[in-house]
Amino acid sequence: MIRYLIHPFSMLVAALFFLSACQQHSPHFNTYYITTQGNDTHSGLNQNKAWSSFKHALEVVKPGDTVYIKAGHYTDNNLYVGYISGTKQSPISFIGYYQSPGDIKPKTFDPHQSITPEIPSSDLFPTLDGEFKDDHYSGIEINNNNYIHLKNLHVTGYQSNISLYEADHNLLHNMIVSKAEDSVAHNGFGLTLKNSNHNTLQYILAISNQGENISFQQSNYNALEDCQSHGGLPDDDKGQKDGTDYYIVIAQSHHNTISKCLAQRHSPVKHGGHGIGIKAKGIDSYNNTITDSVIRGMSKGFYVNHHQTFNNEFINCTTYGDEAMSGLTTRGFIVRDGAHHNTFRKCKGEALDFAFALYDSHEDGGYKQEQNNNLFTQCELTNTMQSIIFFEHDAKNNVFDKMVINEAPRLIMTASNMQEDSNAWTGNILKNSQLINVHEIGLVSQPNSGHNALNIQNINYSIQEKPAQQPDQ
Repeated sequence: MIRYLIHPFSMLVAALFFLSACQQHSPHFNTYYITTQGNDTHSGLNQNKAWSSFKHALEVVKPGDTVYIKAGHYTDNNLYVGYISGTKQSPISFIGYYQSPGDIKPKTFDPHQSITPEIPSSDLFPTLDGEFKDDHYSGIEINNNNYIHLKNLHVTGYQSNISLYEADHNLLHNMIVSKAEDSVAHNGFGLTLKNSNHNTLQYILAISNQGENISFQQSNYNALEDCQSHGGLPDDDKGQKDGTDYYIVIAQSHHNTISKCLAQRHSPVKHGGHGIGIKAKGIDSYNNTITDSVIRGMSKGFYVNHHQTFNNEFINCTTYGDEAMSGLTTRGFIVRDGAHHNTFRKCKGEALDFAFALYDSHEDGGYKQEQNNNLFTQCELTNTMQSIIFFEHDAKNNVFDKMVINEAPRLIMTASNMQEDSNAWTGNILKNSQLINVHEIGLVSQPNSGHNALNIQNINYSIQEKPAQQPDQ
């Protein structure tokens, strides 16, 4: 047998060579700091040598670097993140802190509780402020960038506070966007994704942005989690002359998820608000899922709009009417302008004018649309004020199954101008449901009636008298 002997010196040389090679290929990541007392001529490598501006940081950072931003009031504007990207293993992070990195945590909340949001002062939470100046259009724009992480920052007072354009695989965590506005009503934007995919948005607090608080446009496979969207706050001084228009909206997009989010309208500003929903207008919106989310005080609650909006699902979502409506009509779950084959499952509504509203506003191309083949199943409705179901225009082949309905003046209403059209509503079914204290059925399928709004099958129907009120002792 031939034995090969390796000299110890040769082994040492090989080990040193291997170690040197690893060091040459091991990436080096920097940690930088920004404070209001810093200076961009500094190294930025510690708090005593911090930079003063976001713009300078954007010129220096590379994949794997982290920039810590200390609480304070910053007025940088038009921050264009267009020349840098991180990687999956080495993202670029911008993280706010109060006194030392890691000391700001997101606040948990119960979406079923009415919440008055609190914006922390810039002394506690780093704030990027556009000061409502006309030339301060954009706060932060992530344009064609990937793997950027933004955490613990408040962006306010721009026409567009934060936008992602053709930006993928980014993370926004514990961010606040507030009071975006310009001179055009409903034209300020809190957080916008456009042509951006596979992004994760967590613990976003959007407050009183004039047009849209949070919106996805032609953006796919994104996740919005544990977020709040508020409008109509009593102390608003900007962006609320008419009120926030869209609180959370998915438009022309597919395969997005929204979970455990709250949309709440607080006072009777002019606009009744669109709560959380999906629309199309020209490009399909499909396979989006909204779960475990809540709407309060909104004229239009959870909705699907337009004939290219289909195969979307709302699961375990709840909408509450509210005194903030001040005379405006509350509609809990809306199917509009030809939306079809969408599902509302295990949803709840309380104190609404209309629980389900199916109608055509003529917004989608201005021509007649049918709201068809939508499924409402295992939903619970309580204390409805006008009618459980409202058909205003053509609604066909929609199914209401396994419903529990408690306390409503009537089951169904239809638009008076459509009641002579026997073809306006066909194939709609209410089945396998329980109706308690629904005092009037309303317009349903009856022999020789000439109307076919709703076919009722296998219903448990009862009127339960309320217990007499006991006299005061």
